[in-house]
Amino acid sequence: MSKAEEESTASPLKAFRELIASGPPEPPAWDGILAALEKEALLEHALSTLRLEGAGPAWEPFRGRLKAAVARSRERRMSRWQADPERRTLRIRFSVAGPACALHPPALLAQLAK
Repeated sequence: MSKAEEESTASPLKAFRELIASGPPEPPAWDGILAALEKEALLEHALSTLRLEGAGPAWEPFRGRLKAAVARSRERRMSRWQADPERRTLRIRFSVAGPACALHPPALLAQLAK
């Protein structure tokens, strides 16, 4: 990722962090903030940032809208994962021989995972 791409990705999140420090936004500004975060696919990151920053009860209405947007984003992503052109299938064939034959199946899988 180039430096320009990093800055463009970081800018909505950086603006969101500054917004958290300054206080909760007014309701008319919520749509613009959520749209910018959604455009950059940063909704979930923004929600975790809001949790980590310990935003108070004044943020509850915005937090509710953000949680709803995150849920919609996850649902959309889960419904489209099979059509992802970057999706790949990996098939592995193996045989068990030697001392590994004595291992119980979960132990064998644990060894293969290492």
